[in-house]
Amino acid sequence: MSVHSNLSAERQVFETRIEQFQELAQQFQTKYNRISTIRLLVFLGAIVGAYYTYQFVQHWAAGLGAFVVGMGIFIALIKQHNRIVYQRNHYRFLQKINEAEIQRLDNKLKGFAEGGQYMTPGHFYASDLDIFGKHSVFQLLNRTTTQLGEKTLAQWLLAPARTQEIRQRQQAIEELKNNIEWRQDFEAKGKHGQEDGRAVDQLFAWGSEPAKVLPKKWLITMTYIMPIVSLAAFAAVLLGFTTYHILFIPIFINGFLLGGSFKDIQNIHEKTSKSSATLKSYTQLLKNIEEANFNSEKLQKIKGLTASAEGTASEKISKLASILASLDQRQNLLFIFVANFFFLWDVIWTARLEKWRQTTRREIVGWLKAINQMEALNSIAGYAYANPAHQIPTISDKDYIIDTTNLGHPLINAQERVTNTMKLEGLGNSMVITGSNMSGKTTFERTVGVNIVLALAGAPVCADSFTVSPMQVFTSMRTQDSLEEHISSFYAELKRLKQLIDHLETNPRLPVIYLLDEILKGTNSQDRHLGAKALVFQLHGHRSTGLVSTHDLELGILEEQTNFIQNYSFNSQINGDQILFDYKLTPGICRSFNASKLMQNMGIEIDKVSALK
Repeated sequence: MSVHSNLSAERQVFETRIEQFQELAQQFQTKYNRISTIRLLVFLGAIVGAYYTYQFVQHWAAGLGAFVVGMGIFIALIKQHNRIVYQRNHYRFLQKINEAEIQRLDNKLKGFAEGGQYMTPGHFYASDLDIFGKHSVFQLLNRTTTQLGEKTLAQWLLAPARTQEIRQRQQAIEELKNNIEWRQDFEAKGKHGQEDGRAVDQLFAWGSEPAKVLPKKWLITMTYIMPIVSLAAFAAVLLGFTTYHILFIPIFINGFLLGGSFKDIQNIHEKTSKSSATLKSYTQLLKNIEEANFNSEKLQKIKGLTASAEGTASEKISKLASILASLDQRQNLLFIFVANFFFLWDVIWTARLEKWRQTTRREIVGWLKAINQMEALNSIAGYAYANPAHQIPTISDKDYIIDTTNLGHPLINAQERVTNTMKLEGLGNSMVITGSNMSGKTTFERTVGVNIVLALAGAPVCADSFTVSPMQVFTSMRTQDSLEEHISSFYAELKRLKQLIDHLETNPRLPVIYLLDEILKGTNSQDRHLGAKALVFQLHGHRSTGLVSTHDLELGILEEQTNFIQNYSFNSQINGDQILFDYKLTPGICRSFNASKLMQNMGIEIDKVSALK
């Protein structure tokens, strides 16, 4: 299947699923509206029923009983209401997921997370290859819903994995790719608790702090005693044995007990609040992983990370979410006054929170890793499904090889994409690419670089076939001047090339593939030729191979003088006032030039200068 093929089959699947989930979401919206009305009627009925029951029986206990029954029904309806809301939102998320897939098919990536926070200054290739930012590879791949899952995917794109890991990811992606129901359900469940990253970071930072409440054994003991005392006081008042003044006894005692730990509890709550919705989402993500039957080694390993000594990971995270939700009730001032001053609510749930942390702290790292890695794999599998013409690359055990047919850039629409075939093999070999302006040299280098990054992250590549050795990509394309640092564009490029040479001289684990665009473009022709020639020879002496694009035709002469340089070019044709490009890589030095014609088309009077000669 060619990388040019249109994606109508996948588009049709996504459009069908949009209609399906839209209809289901509407059905649950109708149920939501109905049960909201019923809830209101039941609440009003509880009040009215309590009043008339009291009037009829002439005893407050009868009225209270009627109200309690009515509120019991009301609470049951709230739970049903929450289940309906969850299901309605789930179908809405699934609808949006499929709408996003169609946007990606059209390369309309505006509005997707750009991942700019993962860009590090001086990275070997991220800026030049549009790994992050607007219209980026990250936007094309990213289907994560948690901050840590997003970070994992970004890390995979920022550094090549080891060969065994790449092959395991490839097998996992092949297994997940066509399981669209599981994949999209997993993604949708993550969206229910799409997190405030800072809140979750605070929660797990708190996980390493020492316990504040649990070590106070006497206080824990009082959480068993004082609720009994309070209930006994209530019973005595209700049965008429004493007046309501007795209730001040548990209020004063509990107030004293709470005073000694209030600051600690407040601090713990600040660090753990706002995370319960996200943790409920984590529960569902873990449950999906636990209940799935996987065949590939990577997916089985991820499932193994969810194992727990007692119970399942999802059950334990669910328990944590429940504890945090209970502790969050302290924000309800009316409720917390009664709950704290009669039952020591804050102390009970803070102790349970610290107890959970004490017994589960070591396991949670593995659970989070399972979610993060599954989210990254799920993202790439979604990309693979949406682009069936893209191929799983072969990771070669040879040290230096790139061999590809019909290689294209994944960020260019399939209908406009022009593909090329190339092979570069052997230590120290270089492709020198000459070409006229706008002929496609830079885009070709980016195409090579982006697909190597994808291949070494375990993702499919935009090619009919692709074989590559594990390599470290290094680019020099978008070097810019800096007024603040008093650096010219030429000096900025020299600093970038020095970074490449310094890296090679450290004898890195992986060989380097360098992609150098318009090499030494900021200086005169003589110095550019001399410097470029020296650099190519210097790079030949290291564990590297690569592509060098240039306007310097004299650099092409090196093919005749060495056995490690191959000349290729991109050419154009001038037809009247039109400049025609085919964007095809051609063996040999470029023989067509268009700079004068381009300047003429822009209004520069080249012909008058020519007449003066």
